Amino acid sequence: MEAGALFPAPLFTPSTKAGLGFHDQNISYQDLVKLIGFVAAHQIRALSLSIYCEMERIASLRGIEILDTKFEFGYTCTGEIMLIDAVGTSDESRFNPAKDKQRFRNWLMSAGFDKKTPIHLPDDIVDQVSQDYIEGCKMLTGITIVL
Repeated sequence: MEAGALFPAPLFTPSTKAGLGFHDQNISYQDLVKLIGFVAAHQIRALSLSIYCEMERIASLRGIEILDTKFEFGYTCTGEIMLIDAVGTSDESRFNPAKDKQRFRNWLMSAGFDKKTPIHLPDDIVDQVSQDYIEGCKMLTGITIVL
């Protein structure tokens, strides 16, 4: 498979939620089963792949490839699995053409951001990232946002 090529089928790659300031930790499906049980792991994998495939279908109608995305799940007070975070946004996904937070991440890395010290964001970076989000929303939904 050449670099940058899409996988023939979506991959399910679970991770655990890390504490504040730390990166989530990738785990194997077997580790997920050990952590939450077979039934819950199976349900979360099936939900993730189903949601992704529907997102991919909708995005492809607009000429967009979803390079990767994440879903976060939790439990309701009755123990049912529930999707608990945004889905298909620029915060949770990377797209081609790129209309996501990668420009912002790149700027933070080049500015030496250490996740501990507050940093001033120049107006041009705020404007560029805002424009990326607005364009990404329009690409995905067909809705124009005016600020």
